[in-house]
Amino acid sequence: MLTALAAPVVAPGVQTETVSWQAPENPSGTPTYTVTSSPEGRSCVTTTTSCLMSGINDATPWRYSVTYEIESDISDPSPWSLRVPTKKIVVVAGQSNAAGIGAVAAVPEWFDYLQMTADPPADRSVKLAWNQPVDATQIVEGLDGPLGVLTTPQIRSWGVPGQQYFGPEIGAGRALYDAGSHNLVMFKSVFSGSLLVTAPGQTTLAPWDPSGRGFMFKKTINGVRRLEANLASQGFLAYVGAFIWYQGEFDTNPINAPLYQAALETLITQSRSLLQQSPLAVFAIIKEDMRPAYLFQRENSLCALSDCRARLAANRTVRSADDWAVANLPHVVAVDSRGFSMIGDSVHLDMKGEMNVGRLVGAAIAAASMP
Repeated sequence: MLTALAAPVVAPGVQTETVSWQAPENPSGTPTYTVTSSPEGRSCVTTTTSCLMSGINDATPWRYSVTYEIESDISDPSPWSLRVPTKKIVVVAGQSNAAGIGAVAAVPEWFDYLQMTADPPADRSVKLAWNQPVDATQIVEGLDGPLGVLTTPQIRSWGVPGQQYFGPEIGAGRALYDAGSHNLVMFKSVFSGSLLVTAPGQTTLAPWDPSGRGFMFKKTINGVRRLEANLASQGFLAYVGAFIWYQGEFDTNPINAPLYQAALETLITQSRSLLQQSPLAVFAIIKEDMRPAYLFQRENSLCALSDCRARLAANRTVRSADDWAVANLPHVVAVDSRGFSMIGDSVHLDMKGEMNVGRLVGAAIAAASMP
């Protein structure tokens, strides 16, 4: 009987695990190794001393054991490997309300809203990284270096100097933590004023255009990959458990709105495919509501009656597209931003609105059983 090997060692990669082991001492022939998994479902047969297990996109607690064979003599199985710890990435994507430019986090020598609403266990545990090409000047080194804490606010690159703000990521992270997800990284990838729809005749791709690979869509996909690689270097197997989409302000117009449903469907299917998400991963929509802004404009004679009516109709079309996605695509949920408190422009949520809508979407993701 051949002597059993020591337990194999597992190293995480980007949605992969590399299982490696030490060869037996002084074998009498060339060993053929067989790797099996617990739970069952993954295996490998090789004459080398490592195997790559790919396509790992959820928190299944994989462990591995190795046997080897020499001239029809088979060893006992090795002890099981240790499980690789996992991190769930929750992407927060969209435009200015996803950025949270109306939600002031702190005013020096006045108040600190994030401290006032602190949730210490969640705030310590959940991490934050982001891509923000225009709005923010302070960048969390969360793609290639240490991750920031959840309550790290962004600093505006425009407007009031040094003003800090935040989006739905903090409320969502806190709600998901409270629901039992303690290994989260919130990845915020947003761009104010950006479009999903590339309208007919538009000479450049809309930033979020998923079919033509608009630059924000590509930046988000590539950013997730870099973040997964960073977490792998820290010893974690990372995967995207949910994608939060909060966008629609600029697409709520008579030209773009009729095309929004098809573009949204493509965004959902393409992001799931390119991120190699689990079939159970949740796509969560925060439904944008531009009705207060258009009514304000109409009441103050800031737009012609026909134009305001057309924009109100476009708002209904975009919101109907969100509802269609929930009804017709798997694992899509939506929450409504209507009724949450706003700043004076009647477009952007204020600090309470952002925190509360974030908590609402986090609870919706938890209820949908994020993998």
